[in-house]
Amino acid sequence: MDTRRRSPGYVRQWPDKGLHAVTFRMQRQRATVGLTAKQEWLWDACISELEYRRRQARPMWRGCHCELCFDPER
Repeated sequence: MDTRRRSPGYVRQWPDKGLHAVTFRMQRQRATVGLTAKQEWLWDACISELEYRRRQARPMWRGCHCELCFDPER
């Protein structure tokens, strides 16, 4: 498992609530009309950051367990 942060600095600076809002919006758009290549890149960066934040949460139960942050396959 790669625990290194891969998201750009501006994504890292977003508060949890804002990052979730952007990512959920993109998820809806992705399911309906699709995303451009740049939007797909941002989607991947946001998901990576959400997963990183969840893995780094201490104590573990404080981490977010929404569908974006928690990959059930891991």
